Amino acid sequence: MRGDSSVIVGVPQAIAVLDLALAGIASELGDSPFDWLASAKNPPKPAADMPAEARPASVGVEVEETPKLVYTPLLPDSPLSTQAKPVRKAPPVVAEIPARVWREADGADVVMIVQGEMPDDRCQQLAQAMLASVGLKDKVLGFIGYEGKPAAEDVRAEVATAGAGHVLVMGQGPLGILLGRNLGVEGWHAAGGADRLGLDMAVGVTYPLELLLKQPLFKRLAWQHLLAWGEHQSQTSKGV
Repeated sequence: MRGDSSVIVGVPQAIAVLDLALAGIASELGDSPFDWLASAKNPPKPAADMPAEARPASVGVEVEETPKLVYTPLLPDSPLSTQAKPVRKAPPVVAEIPARVWREADGADVVMIVQGEMPDDRCQQLAQAMLASVGLKDKVLGFIGYEGKPAAEDVRAEVATAGAGHVLVMGQGPLGILLGRNLGVEGWHAAGGADRLGLDMAVGVTYPLELLLKQPLFKRLAWQHLLAWGEHQSQTSKGV
């Protein structure tokens, strides 16, 4: 019971207030107990959400931030991806070089079969030095060349038209054209070098002139090829 005689508080209410005070609840210690039934009928309106920056931090309480979800974009090849898929371009079509056989061997005693265009001056000087090394210094040198993939018969026809008595095949390319299959220079010599490649004369095979100029180490092997070519010429002249 309160000291003010104008307000009479019942014993049960006083006991309830005392229990709340002993329990440490100070918000209920008013002139009268909180009307729970009226609060349930008229609930208070929820306060408007405040931005996270304006909210007061709770004292002594650590608030964990909500982890941000990181979405990994789908690969363009994924069927669920909305990204523009890259257009795969077809490999470029390389136009094949038309087959062509040329001849610069009028009145030649020796012809060299080369791939590509006419050898330049440096290559021609090297060719003359190679002939001189096997005793053909005074012979007239001519060239027969080709571009693309001509038939072996066309190359042989140009050699026959030149009328030279000696022929030297320069490199794996011309050798493959005359043989009809790929075979390296060393492979041809390892097989004995007896195959005349369909030509009725002594045939020699060595490396291209351009390669011998760029890689002088191959000149030693070319020298051995020229010696074998000279032996074949001697055997042919003797009718062996």
